[in-house]
Amino acid sequence: MAPIVGGHNGLLSPATAWQCCKGLDVQSTGKVANVVQAKGDTCEIQAEDAIRGEKLTLTYDMVVLATGMQPMLATEKLPLPVPLDADGFIAGGEEAGIFAAGCCVMPLDVTRSAQSGTAAALKAVQTVKGR
Repeated sequence: MAPIVGGHNGLLSPATAWQCCKGLDVQSTGKVANVVQAKGDTCEIQAEDAIRGEKLTLTYDMVVLATGMQPMLATEKLPLPVPLDADGFIAGGEEAGIFAAGCCVMPLDVTRSAQSGTAAALKAVQTVKGR
C-alpha cells in the first residue's frame, strides 16, 4: 500500500509535497480518528472521507498526519493593542472594532475557519449598523 498524506508541517507547501510524491500511489483522507499497528509493518487508520462523509478503515505502509498550529502573533509586536490569550491567539478586541477570525483565534480546519470568518463579518456589520 501507499503512504497517506493528511497535511503538512509547514516545511513544504501542499503543492510541493504533492510534487514530491509524483509517481507514488499517495492518497489524502479527511479527519483521521485512530491509527493502530496492523499486520507486519503496516498501519491501519480509521478516518472519515471528507468528500463523501463515509467512515473508512484503511491499511497503509506509512501514515503522515498534520501537525498542530502555533500562532505567529505570540512573537510579533502588533501595530494595534490586541489582547492575546496564554497561547498567543487573539482573545477579544471587538470593543476596539477588531473582529478576529480563523486561525488567529484558535487552531481551526478550513470549514470552521470559514465559519469563523462569516461570524466575524456578521459581528462587524451588526456593530456598524448599531452605531
